[in-house]
Amino acid sequence: MGFPIRLERARAVVAVAFGVVGFVIALVAGIVVSVGLFSNRALFVGLVPSVAPGIGDITFLVGTALSAGLYAVLFRRSMAR
Repeated sequence: MGFPIRLERARAVVAVAFGVVGFVIALVAGIVVSVGLFSNRALFVGLVPSVAPGIGDITFLVGTALSAGLYAVLFRRSMAR
């Protein structure tokens, strides 16, 4: 009457699926926050460079750090379950 579901396999599938979803969530959040706050280009100047122009364009650094940190938190929470 169907195949038995192994709990370890189900947890592995959920962890992989959430890993992908968590990655996308972290990436989009990092892009939105970093561009909105730290972009310093001719097309758009974010909040931080408009207040302190000496900082420069650190969008890539902030976005990468924020995305990595958020992904680590989301992935750790999914693995704890």
